Amino acid sequence: LQLSKTATSMMIQKVLLDKYKGKIDEKTIEEQLQKAQTQYGGKEKFEQLLKQQGFTLDKYKDGLKVKAAQTLLINDYTGTNEDKLKENYEKNKHQYHLAHILISVKSDSNPNGLSDEDAKKKAQELHKKIKDGEDFATLAKENSNDTANASNGGDLGWSSKEDNSFVKEFKEAAYELTKDNVSDVVKTSFGYHIIKVLDEKDATFDEMKATLAEKAAEEAVKKDSTELNRSEERRVGKECRS
Repeated sequence: LQLSKTATSMMIQKVLLDKYKGKIDEKTIEEQLQKAQTQYGGKEKFEQLLKQQGFTLDKYKDGLKVKAAQTLLINDYTGTNEDKLKENYEKNKHQYHLAHILISVKSDSNPNGLSDEDAKKKAQELHKKIKDGEDFATLAKENSNDTANASNGGDLGWSSKEDNSFVKEFKEAAYELTKDNVSDVVKTSFGYHIIKVLDEKDATFDEMKATLAEKAAEEAVKKDSTELNRSEERRVGKECRS
């Protein structure tokens, strides 16, 4: 009798949750749930979105718990303990709350962008308006081409110099700023940006612990996957030569 993938997956999740039920931080799960609701415009809108995808709030919360249990399992296996997490915390504790306005440039992947000249001109005009006292968030909502965050005033959330996913030119400009300051117009492969630091702080270890643990687990999986791929490539190469 062959078990279906769905049944196997459900059983694995059940075993994981049972194994780590005493170690999953319920407060962190609630905070992650609140963050997701805020990101999608409040509890009501978030529930509607989940319903469209065949989920409920409780199912989403269960998914967060499963992810937390997976993180605990991987970090147990790799020996990533609290001391290692604290090392990473020291590198990442100074956090920046960033926002930006993007005026995108026309390219093969973005045929709706402006010409380089027009995009730069528009960004410079917006930059002058901000310097003259107009509200950054309002201008982002009305003008930014970054659809992931324009409606939230260009809010990019919290990040650190060490741990972020921004391109080189963006991060070099962003992390030189201090609270409430705005960058010059910055060009990247996406177009022209205006970046603002909404806030900055030294986060506590407890605030960052869950994120640091997830990051450690993700990096361990990525490293393991890379090593497996290299091993497979060596095996295939050896077979081809023999």
